[in-house]
Amino acid sequence: FPVTIHKSIILFRMIQETLNNAIKHSQAKNIEVNVTTSEKILILEISDDGKGFNVVEKRKSGGSGLLNLYSRANLIQANLNIQSSPGSGTKIRIELPLS
Repeated sequence: FPVTIHKSIILFRMIQETLNNAIKHSQAKNIEVNVTTSEKILILEISDDGKGFNVVEKRKSGGSGLLNLYSRANLIQANLNIQSSPGSGTKIRIELPLS
């Protein structure tokens, strides 16, 4: 398997953090987790239909959940993209190169 145990644990913790944030803060009725892979990349997408938030403002205010996600993504050289806005839910995409 092209993902090391170390990277697998970090990915698991990122999923755990994302789900915990959605459950605690989003008021979502639905949360969806999708994983796709190719020979070169693993893509993990977590989305919810909750209340959403302003990503820029949350990053500035130093919320530990988002800080943890960005720090962990950096540790494993993954790209992290968070799309959200008030009233429109949240979509988090993690792209991990498999080389």
